Amino acid sequence: MNILIFCQYYYPEQFLINEIAESLVTMGNKVTVLTGLPNYPEGRIKEEYKYGKKRDELINGVHVIRCSIIPRGKSKIKLILNYLSYMINATRVSKRIGHFDVVFLYQLTPITQAFPAIKYCRRNNVKLFSYNCDLAPMSGSNDLKGNPLYFIYTKFSKWAMNNCDYIGVTSKSFLEYNNKVNDVPYEKMEYLPQHASEIMLSMDMVAEENGIADFMFAGNIAGGTSIETIVYAVKIIKEKKKRCKIHIVGSGSKLDELKELVSANRVEKYFEFHGKYPMSEMPTLYKLADALLITLRKGQITVPSKLQAYMTVGKPIFGAMDGSGRDVIDEAKCGICTAAEDYSKLAASMEQYIDSPESFRECGENARQYYINHFTKKRYMDRLIDILQKLSQSI
Repeated sequence: MNILIFCQYYYPEQFLINEIAESLVTMGNKVTVLTGLPNYPEGRIKEEYKYGKKRDELINGVHVIRCSIIPRGKSKIKLILNYLSYMINATRVSKRIGHFDVVFLYQLTPITQAFPAIKYCRRNNVKLFSYNCDLAPMSGSNDLKGNPLYFIYTKFSKWAMNNCDYIGVTSKSFLEYNNKVNDVPYEKMEYLPQHASEIMLSMDMVAEENGIADFMFAGNIAGGTSIETIVYAVKIIKEKKKRCKIHIVGSGSKLDELKELVSANRVEKYFEFHGKYPMSEMPTLYKLADALLITLRKGQITVPSKLQAYMTVGKPIFGAMDGSGRDVIDEAKCGICTAAEDYSKLAASMEQYIDSPESFRECGENARQYYINHFTKKRYMDRLIDILQKLSQSI
């Protein structure tokens, strides 16, 4: 198949679409990605992509076409302009990139990136498969809160969902939400869980004993992650005079705020900020941890992609989130997950590990086994190919 992928984010930005696109090539397909200029999560365009450079590349067999965008910056206005600039410029560029057998929309926030994909498919009579990693309009509500554009965004979300030929969702809870909120028929959707890089699946990731419980949060530090829940939980742990270390790996729009919050709550000695690392170096970082932390803000019902990555590490997982992510941790018996933003209960679950790490000994193996049974890359790619083939043949 000759596949066109729309996604606002692509290499060197670190998202699973990089691996998926390259795997599609390995499986014998021709793949083109129409994306923007890399600026996530720092908010500024990387130097080597400025001034018209690297607009057309071949990366590991994938043809990558980049359109101009306004960088994310650090304000809500800049973020909205970033979203709109990809929507407009990708639509313009897509008018001159030829014909494809099928279109694959890798739908991360925001859903505005669906617009150029839908327009391309209408012009060229091609079927569109949208893989929804985030939940619209809910996922955009925080960026647009208090803004009159939110009403337009909700209407656009419903329009976009109903102009895709088939939709894959990362969480079972998305099915009911899309049906009730966006009027998408159930028969037009299916649950297709994300995979993760599997390089750590068979590695010995046991941390060296240092006499202290080392917890790690790895990933994007943004508003939706509600990482402040961890800070408040650690404050409680400190008041009880218990010892632990929180390793923060990653960067994002809320990193500076997080550091200020850590300082304001006088828990600096409990936190260590490692910065952002490429995927190739993550095994070394994860090796430092005894257990892993995951949080989301209230109302988020997704399975965050980092949960699958965590599971491959083979360590206990402690979370504070609602919805399908919490269900997965409970079903896998790989740790403890409390309600979103409930820092007191998160603190209590972390204390259980601090006091009795041996009681969580089976959680790591449970996590890996659950990943193998439900989330492998092979499962994902086999089903993705099947969907794209059927759509390409249904014109």
